[in-house]
Amino acid sequence: MNTNHSPAQPLDPLLLAPFEGCQLVGVRRLGHCIDLPSLTLLHAGPPYRDQSEIPLPVMYSAVQSMLHHGIATDATEAQRFLRDGTVAFKSAQDHQVVTPLAQTMGRLSWVFVVTDGRHTHYAPCVEGPAPALRFGSADANCLRKLAEIESWLPDLDQHLGQHPVDMQRIIEAGLLGGDECHVMTRASQTAFAEALLGHGKTSASEPWFVLPVLMGTCAVALARAGTWHSMGSNGVEFGYKWHGENKWERLTAPVLSALRDEPIPKTALPAIGDSAVIDFAGLGAQALHMSPDMQTIWQQYLPDRSWPDRRALIDPATGVVCPRQAKSHGKSPSIHLAMVDSAGSGQSLGLGVCEVVLSDRLAMVIR
Repeated sequence: MNTNHSPAQPLDPLLLAPFEGCQLVGVRRLGHCIDLPSLTLLHAGPPYRDQSEIPLPVMYSAVQSMLHHGIATDATEAQRFLRDGTVAFKSAQDHQVVTPLAQTMGRLSWVFVVTDGRHTHYAPCVEGPAPALRFGSADANCLRKLAEIESWLPDLDQHLGQHPVDMQRIIEAGLLGGDECHVMTRASQTAFAEALLGHGKTSASEPWFVLPVLMGTCAVALARAGTWHSMGSNGVEFGYKWHGENKWERLTAPVLSALRDEPIPKTALPAIGDSAVIDFAGLGAQALHMSPDMQTIWQQYLPDRSWPDRRALIDPATGVVCPRQAKSHGKSPSIHLAMVDSAGSGQSLGLGVCEVVLSDRLAMVIR
């Protein structure tokens, strides 16, 4: 892989504008942040129409969450609780929470708290590389790794209470370091680790740790821009809500195009996760021009695919994806995502990309 850490183009101020004033101010139990019943789990994307359609990776993640929270004593009981409705399954973004891939969350989950003073969103602290809950793993080591991280999060919360992290600066450092701030986050993580001043035992070699913080930051930016309320995919349907609308617009979850040339031995789940907020906030695939590594990957594995047309997608007033502008130019925003094994192995199948075709109705309701 190309290791050039210089951006391909100068930094456009509009890339940073959405994140002005966004700060990471704490890391706390979700139940201390929002009113969430103890027998409720949150998942990515729009609500499932029926709990019988929950993909296997999300089911495994939910089982692990119930075991971690002490809701169920074993996997069999946990699965029964989901089937019979003992445990409710709800959309994270309907609760100002964003969660990556197949990750599920409950009251006892530790979350990053990101705010601009008016809007606040939460995103989970994740336990490490695959196998991991966000990849839908049933491996008991996920909970062991999660417990290790949770052991030092109270100290981090205390530190952040006195030293909040300016997330606009973290994103700036990431972009200037060659990240697009979604699947490429190494420079962002380095800046983040430096900002934590030694509080927190994660290292700059673990770029996964900063990703949920970037998700929470982008969710705050979208809320402030006043265009999008929610967007994400549950592995069955992709959904989005325009600001002020209560109903999720839904479409079949897009199939991901693999950013690799070797055959994939397993079947990837269709797009899943709330990390679409990153790409809709102008980063991710919409910041492909800032990441030489991602450009190399696109050129190598998708040589015939057109790159996202940022100028046709981004609102020049807010810096986030504008549905009206996208429709008027006949363009669709792209999303960079990790591919999750549909069989629930808990492993990442590599990087992928998909496009989200926005409905005409959504473009029409933009005021």
